Amino acid sequence: MVDSSFTQFLGTNYAATDHEILEIEKLIAEPTRQLCSIEAEITDLQKAIDKLEEKLLPPYAYVDGYKALTSPIRRMPPDVLSEIFIACLPAHRNCIMSASEAPVLLGRICSSWRALSLATPRLWASLHIVEPTRTPYGGFPDVAAKRAQRLETMRTWLGRSGQCPLSISVHSGGSYHSPVDSPATESAEEDDPIIEQLILFASRWQRVCFVHPFRTIQALAHLKGEDVPLLDKIEVVLNDGGSPESPAAPSSLRWPYFELLECPLITSFSTNGRHFGNPDAIPLRWGHLEEVSIGGSAYQSALEGSQALQLLSQCNRLRTCKLVVNMMVMHPIPIGHALVELPLLRTLQLNLLGRPLSALLDRVSAPELRTLVLRGDGEGIPSFLSSCSRLEHLAIGICDGEASDLSDSLRILPPTMLHISLHDTRYHSPPAKPLDDSILAILAQNCPALETLEIGPNSNISDAALEQFVIQRMAMSEAPSLQRVGVVFGRPMKYAIKPRLKQFTESGLELDLSYGEESDLDDWSPLYGLDDGLPRSRTMWWSFPVW
Repeated sequence: MVDSSFTQFLGTNYAATDHEILEIEKLIAEPTRQLCSIEAEITDLQKAIDKLEEKLLPPYAYVDGYKALTSPIRRMPPDVLSEIFIACLPAHRNCIMSASEAPVLLGRICSSWRALSLATPRLWASLHIVEPTRTPYGGFPDVAAKRAQRLETMRTWLGRSGQCPLSISVHSGGSYHSPVDSPATESAEEDDPIIEQLILFASRWQRVCFVHPFRTIQALAHLKGEDVPLLDKIEVVLNDGGSPESPAAPSSLRWPYFELLECPLITSFSTNGRHFGNPDAIPLRWGHLEEVSIGGSAYQSALEGSQALQLLSQCNRLRTCKLVVNMMVMHPIPIGHALVELPLLRTLQLNLLGRPLSALLDRVSAPELRTLVLRGDGEGIPSFLSSCSRLEHLAIGICDGEASDLSDSLRILPPTMLHISLHDTRYHSPPAKPLDDSILAILAQNCPALETLEIGPNSNISDAALEQFVIQRMAMSEAPSLQRVGVVFGRPMKYAIKPRLKQFTESGLELDLSYGEESDLDDWSPLYGLDDGLPRSRTMWWSFPVW
């Protein structure tokens, strides 16, 4: 193959004339014959390869069959294999009724594995149950049949658990009766057979979680502390569904009747604040608790500021505390309230509505705190942070307050800080006091061990400042600590900094940047209210920790 007068036109849109087409056909005639010859040779060789591969199949099957007899997993002692099975269970939640994961999946490999899995009680000692319900938005059409199926599976599952302590979570979407439901149907659904069957195993409850309507939660009230001798962790969340015609649930559970909470081994208690009520009315041994979570929506929380302090003052062994507190009630915290000492507290998550975070934080001392998650009016945070000399994780969601409060908070952070998340959750567009370059300047000076930084939404940090921050932090030592930077900008990109930081991202730095879009639309635009009528910065919502 040689160059021709047509070489200059190769790769262009040049169209040959009729005369030139005849010349081109003469040029490619011999190469075309060569192609056909090579393709025929390849076809012959492929046929020969296919025949050899067919001859391979019997020896392969023979060898594989005998090699399987020497497989190490088949020689594994049953007790060791059982431990491997247990290691396959989910570590962060209870097991589910599904053939796609352990322990059910393990019994589908072979008959010997099935026999071993059924004979290992610890595999069946945790279970998450989703109770079938009928809702106005869908759900199971044949609730009774599906519930009967789940009930039978639950009995079989827990029957395999032997005498092991149980970890059980039950989730019900609430009850709903459509206008065509008959009274007989409604009365039939009053009793909850799943809860009734679980109560039969109460003597082995160790960790339980009930997300249920009021009427079924009340079924637990007849249990006493001696009925649940192993109970260590209990979570009760009211999930009151129902049609407008159904009776409303009471504003609070009848906690004094929940005598099972008197079990001396309980160290963890969780509920939603809407139905919490007075801490003194709950028969818990507050002084034994290591974990408390009173959550839900702050606007519906029944946990008042004074009640929160009253609760904390009784829990001097707390290690983890998560509270949603409504400070807009008629009973404010007394000005002279004594300081609450929490010497063992490691994690504090606080969502405060109605008053500055300082209204509660100024009355709490937690010198061993490692993780702090705050959401609310940022006023007064610095005074609390000044006593947290071992803090490692900080997440702040500012709903109100001055930008100077956040800056002052960051200036006094201890050098132990590893992870920081800063979120402006106000609805201003743009925010009244946006997160800007000064934030990075403060962090660059005060947090030498920082590993993770998240800022957003609607941050007004410049591309140049972020680039300089990353370069400065990555050049601090031969093994820089910074591992991830995530920023949600409230503006469009000015220039791309990822290519300029390629040397760091290739070496392991995770850089996650999200930009808003420009829009000249105002509130009177004919597009206002439509998906394409607002810039992204107005519609974004940062995934702030929720409990």
